[in-house]
Amino acid sequence: MVHVASERGSGTAATVLLPLTDQPADTGDAPEGHAPGEPEPVLRGTLLIVDDEPGVRNVVRAAMERRGLKVIEAGDGAEGVDRFREHAGNLLTVLLDRTMPGPDWRDVMGWMRTIDASVPIIVASGYPPTEEDARSSYAPDAFLQKPYRPSQVVELIAELTQHRE
Repeated sequence: MVHVASERGSGTAATVLLPLTDQPADTGDAPEGHAPGEPEPVLRGTLLIVDDEPGVRNVVRAAMERRGLKVIEAGDGAEGVDRFREHAGNLLTVLLDRTMPGPDWRDVMGWMRTIDASVPIIVASGYPPTEEDARSSYAPDAFLQKPYRPSQVVELIAELTQHRE
């Protein structure tokens, strides 16, 4: 049922009443190869998210924690390198935003690689990767096109880390 009341000068109020259900919502966010309701890949380890948008970090954190990951956040590249250094040896992977204030993402990734080159780094961007990005001496392990679904992050992490302990 939908009820709408509007009064000039006061605004509009809408009330929507939906039937109660005990069925889980279909969010459309099932990982590739998994139908809604099927078990999703369970991940174990720590993800470092480096993104200057708190909203992005919050959404990714919540989704990754539901899938079994511990999540560490950084709001810029310099902080990301600090967190990477603090947790070296314990990181499963890094999700690094390409466009942030501060150091260039390639520099951030290079610094991370000098600390521990075995940690896969996923670069997320609203821009497509360039040929220069792929030829860089510190090329990322994967690019993730924004906007992305949490299930895409899960699938990439699972793919990149399937042979790691």
